[in-house]
Order: sequence, then C-alpha cells, then structure tokens
Amino acid sequence: MQTKNAIGIMGGTFDPIHVGHLVIAETVRESLGLAEILFIPSNNPPHKDNLKITDASRRFEMVKLAVEDNPYFRASDIEISREGVTYTIDTLALLAGEYRNDRKYVYIIGADTVWDLVNWYKFDEVFGMCGFAAVQRQGYDLSRLKKRIGILERKYSADITYVEAPSVDISSTEIRARIESGKSIKYMVPDKVVKYIYENKLYLSKIEKLG
Repeated sequence: MQTKNAIGIMGGTFDPIHVGHLVIAETVRESLGLAEILFIPSNNPPHKDNLKITDASRRFEMVKLAVEDNPYFRASDIEISREGVTYTIDTLALLAGEYRNDRKYVYIIGADTVWDLVNWYKFDEVFGMCGFAAVQRQGYDLSRLKKRIGILERKYSADITYVEAPSVDISSTEIRARIESGKSIKYMVPDKVVKYIYENKLYLSKIEKLG
C-alpha cells in the first residue's frame, strides 16, 4: 500500500472514545506514515439501529477533546452533519469533495472485520475508493488473516495492509458499565473526556456526580 500523504479514517460510535482508540490510531499512523487521522463519529450506524446511542453532538465533543493535543489527529463531523443511515461509501464520497482527488484514504479496521467487508454496502465500490489497515493484536492468527486478505485482493482488487498494534483490552461498553456502577475510568479514557462525562452526567441512571 502506498500511504505517503494518505489520510487515515477512524470511524465508530465512540460512545465514549477511549485510549484504546487512540493507541490504535497512533500505531497505524506511525506504521504507515499517514499524514493525519480523521476520527469520524457515526451518526446513525446501519448495524446498530437497535441500540441506544448517546447523542451525536455529545460523542463528537468527546472525540474533539480526546484528539486535540495530537497534531496528527482531527475530529470530523462529516457523518453526524448528514441525515439518514451512514454508509462508508457515502463518507468517502463526501471526503473526496473536501480534499483533493489525489489523496489516498486508509480505513482503519479490526482484523476480525476483514471477514465482514463483503457485507458492507456497495463493498466493491468501497474497495476502489480506499485502502484498509487491518489492526491485529499480538497472538492473532496471522496466517489466517493473510489468507483472507489474499482472497479479497485477488477477487476484488482490495488493498489491505495488516498492522500489529499493542493489546489494549478496553471497550466502550465496559467504560459505560463502570460509570454506571460508580467505578473509576481513570487512565481508560483521556482526562478531558472523563471530566466532560461527569460534568454532563453521561451514562448515569441517577443524577449524581461520581467521585
């Protein structure tokens, strides 16, 4: 994959964003020499329509706070500014209008998602619009991943590079549960985001500030 001056895309609900997201993004940026990473919170994710998701404006504010100290990271509201279901192909089309046409995009995904790419909306067109960085943790079955990547490259001309990242076993689901139960999330979430969560009483069923 030719990644000089390429722009990385970190998508997701970010409900909330946590240090695991940031570690992965920085690892991929450094490994592939990306010009910058765009963190793009989803508005209405097509695969999570049955889940209760925090208001997009709140999630976007948390992302902005989390990335503002890194000159290579930038928060983008390109998805939450549009109405309706959000698909990757729509986001890529919007980005093509925002940047010069010669910019390359690298969509950052977990290694497991490589098997799900063919279920994405208009996935064959997506393959023609961006490359992918498949992030794997240490100990992952690399031979199995390479085999799957090879199949997608031969059959659909996909451009997928695997990147090994440190294992940070943190999830947004776990963070929400810890807040609900009154447990600390310090060091799991950037301090500025922790402050925002408690000041705005997010993820709490009772109106109280946790210590």
